[in-house]
Amino acid sequence: MTLSRPDHLNAAPEARSAVVAEVAAALGGLDTLVSNAGATGRGTLREVSLEEWQATFDLNVRATWLLTRAAYDALEAAHGSVVVTTSISALHPTPRAGAYSVSQAALSMLVRHLALEWGPAGVRVNAVAPGPTHSPMTFRSFEDPTDPAAQARRARRESAPSLLRLAESDDIADVVLFLAGPGARHRVAGELYGIPMLPGQGYRI
Repeated sequence: MTLSRPDHLNAAPEARSAVVAEVAAALGGLDTLVSNAGATGRGTLREVSLEEWQATFDLNVRATWLLTRAAYDALEAAHGSVVVTTSISALHPTPRAGAYSVSQAALSMLVRHLALEWGPAGVRVNAVAPGPTHSPMTFRSFEDPTDPAAQARRARRESAPSLLRLAESDDIADVVLFLAGPGARHRVAGELYGIPMLPGQGYRI
C-alpha cells in the first residue's frame, strides 16, 4: 500500500480560506461545495504503516474537514449546501483496504456531524457513497486486461442483479447534482446515499 502526500495536504488551513475567498469573489458567492478527493491504497490493518495510515486520513478525512470549515461563512450567507463523496466501504469493510474503509467511515460521520451543526444555519450537508466506478483509480481492480483476477471481479460485479454494470461517473454526478440543487432543499440533510452495486448495497440512512 503506497500513498503520496500531495503538497496541498501540507498547506496551512489559511491557504484553503484564501482559495474559498477567491472563488466566492469571482462567482459572487458560493452556493455549493463538492468534496470529491480520495485514494484507496491496499493492505490489511496489520500491514499498513503508520505513515500510510496518516496519509489516508489526511486525504480522505482531514482535507474535507478543512475545506468545509474554510467555506462555512460563504455557505451560510447563501444558505448553501455541501456534498461529499465517500464510499460504499464506509458501510461495508473492503478486503485488503483497511485504512481506506476506516477513513471512509470517519468521513461519513464527519458529514453527519457537519449536518447536525450547520443545519440550523441553513447549510445542508450530504454524502454519496458509490460502489466501484469506472475511473483511473479502479482500473487495476476491475479493468486491467492483463489481470485475470481483475476480470473475474468485474464479471462478478456485472452479474449482480441490481445494476448489471459498474457505475459511471455520470451516475454519481446526477446524485450529487440533486443533493446540491433546490429539489433537495427542504427534505434532505445528513443523508448518506449508496449507489447500489450488489443486492442489499443501496443505502439511505
